[in-house]
Amino acid sequence: MLHVAAYCMQAPSSAVGFRVEVSKWLSLVRLLLGEVPEHSEFTAAGLAKPLAPYFNIAQAVRAGDLVAFRCPPLFQRGCMSCLLPA
Repeated sequence: MLHVAAYCMQAPSSAVGFRVEVSKWLSLVRLLLGEVPEHSEFTAAGLAKPLAPYFNIAQAVRAGDLVAFRCPPLFQRGCMSCLLPA
């Protein structure tokens, strides 16, 4: 996981798509490991809008709100796969 984070930091600032995809994967991995990503990881320049669903899930985990975690708007559309990076 540290290698992936390092690659993201070394990527040029113009590689926004790469940073978004790496941030999605890191968010998912951290949540699966029981860590809650920091708020600043979701609000970096160019990442706020694409990472909004991941931020909502992290907030639900941080608050311990099981209802919000089970029913985020992302899951209400009937596709959990849209949460996973392409």
